[in-house]
Amino acid sequence: MLAVFVALGAASETLAAAINVSPTETPSTTEIVNPMRGYFRWRGNWTVPQPAVAVDHYDRFFWTDLEGDALLPGETHGAYTMQPIYDGIATAKSIGGPKAKFALRIRCMPGSSESGTRVPLYVRNLMPKGWMNGSAYVPDWNDSDFIARYNALIARVAQEFDGSPDIAYLDIGTYGCYGEWHTGGLSYPHSTPNGTADKATTATLQAYVDGYVNAFSQTRLVMMSDNETALVYAMGKVPSGSTPWIGWRRDSLGNTHFDTGMTTAKQTAVANRWQKAPVITETFSSSGVTPSLIPGQVQAWHIAALGNGNFGSWSSLSSTDQNYFLQAGLNMGYRFVLTNLNIPQALQPGGAFTVASSWKNVGVTPLYEPFTVKYQLRSGSNVVWEGDSSLDLEGFLPTGSTPTAVNDAFTLPTSIAPGTYSLVVVVLSLDSSRDALKLAITTAQSSDGSYTLGNVPVAAAYVNTVDDFEDGNVTAPTPWLSSVGSGAAIAMSAAAVNGSEPAAHAGSLYHAIIDFGSTATWKYAILNRGTAVFDGPWSANGVNAIRFYLKGSVVNPASLANNAIKVQLREGDAGDRWSFDLGTAVQNNNSAWVLITVPLSSFYGESSNAPGATLNLSAIDQIRFFDNSVAAQIKIRVDRIEAVVQ
Repeated sequence: MLAVFVALGAASETLAAAINVSPTETPSTTEIVNPMRGYFRWRGNWTVPQPAVAVDHYDRFFWTDLEGDALLPGETHGAYTMQPIYDGIATAKSIGGPKAKFALRIRCMPGSSESGTRVPLYVRNLMPKGWMNGSAYVPDWNDSDFIARYNALIARVAQEFDGSPDIAYLDIGTYGCYGEWHTGGLSYPHSTPNGTADKATTATLQAYVDGYVNAFSQTRLVMMSDNETALVYAMGKVPSGSTPWIGWRRDSLGNTHFDTGMTTAKQTAVANRWQKAPVITETFSSSGVTPSLIPGQVQAWHIAALGNGNFGSWSSLSSTDQNYFLQAGLNMGYRFVLTNLNIPQALQPGGAFTVASSWKNVGVTPLYEPFTVKYQLRSGSNVVWEGDSSLDLEGFLPTGSTPTAVNDAFTLPTSIAPGTYSLVVVVLSLDSSRDALKLAITTAQSSDGSYTLGNVPVAAAYVNTVDDFEDGNVTAPTPWLSSVGSGAAIAMSAAAVNGSEPAAHAGSLYHAIIDFGSTATWKYAILNRGTAVFDGPWSANGVNAIRFYLKGSVVNPASLANNAIKVQLREGDAGDRWSFDLGTAVQNNNSAWVLITVPLSSFYGESSNAPGATLNLSAIDQIRFFDNSVAAQIKIRVDRIEAVVQ
């Protein structure tokens, strides 16, 4: 059977009180350390003091750190070793904890004024136009062997680490000085004994990007921003399936070059990428940083994370400049605030309920890793129930000071025992690769990352059976009556499971059959049981919903108006009346019983109601099923009408 929970516009009514929680927001001057936001540990350095060690660590490697010089016998490559990356992961976890992650870049050369040959000897021998810029070896970027062998290295790294829960992201760091995709300090075209070497062509730049994109389908990639052609090309890559969007990186924060070097084409390419993928950065250098620029650049460019280490010692900065760095940390990334949560004061086993919450993101980015907001009921440390919120933190863009409302409908299992439980919210990593997220609320966070918001009682479910038709006769007892217009008729009967009509729902022997005639006038079946069944038991026990099983018929018109059939509560025969339109739930539905649950808040007042009238449970004495002026035969089946607390 299909269970349908209906929650529509509210009529005014008296419901059980709700538990309302409004956590206090953490002051904006308090730093919160979370994954993929704020300061990350930069190449072993940790300069700006933070309240906790970063859970993201970053380092760089050269090609020769991962592949040896000598060509292996019978192979087209040298001996690979992934140990440096494993060592980086181990260091990250030894400092940042078991859920810390490691990010990296693999470069082909150092800076133009530095020294070293960072490309394996066997590749240099395949590349006749490689050259020395002082003591620094510069590859022939366009050499086909160079491109093939570097991309083979990246494929080998991906074979080992693509999708690894220990890797946060990889820079696409192939080209130019430091792998930053610029050739500062190098003179091109450059004459060598074997011909002229030049900057990478468009085709070469695209081949470098494609080498990463083709190798990594699960782990986040981050594109360097100095080369316009390559950046625009990388930002144009649209991922498929679960492949993450490519982020971008710029290593000149705190310098005017960070802004002025972003051409119109670059800015267009990255304009909204922060909404899907992170902007990562580090400062220009200790000598090229103007700290006062950094907080504003963080906000303007929606920067997620900043390397904490290449701008000098903390003690060398003035207190004013220290404050700029501290403010930059506060400005970065996401910052989620649960501002309010509302839940019914008492829940029932098997009952439906709604958690109404309000959230803010007072940061500058969404979340870039998969987490889910979970609501839980706990007995001590034992989770007896949990449900996932529909709030998507990866798509939760900054809200400023205006909260976003989130309504989540849940149903408690019937197996939950009555009692009082702790109401808990916790934001958990979907792949368990991270610790629970910290929210920007002052409520104490438990060791497992959860926040206890209060206590919720679960009471034994209250169900008042109005009629289940198990006596086998819909008109006896006599309160079942019918009212018809001119020339119309209503046939009412009760059918057994083995009768000619389709069987009753599971656990029931009989159900009511209400067959409305075809005359176009009001026709309705009335169940009038008076105060003995209705007002006293309902109002005394806090009834807040009506439910019943319903099935349509093949004789019904193929298309019925939403209000063609409705159920109505009456306050006396001539008193206030409150209706609910059954809609498509009954159209030609002859194959399955539908459990209809209608909150009292979804009943609307009819025209006879005085202005401001409210649904008064203590005055209800009738339930009516209406054919609302349909000029055709309509047949419905109804069973087990109940008033419930949910």
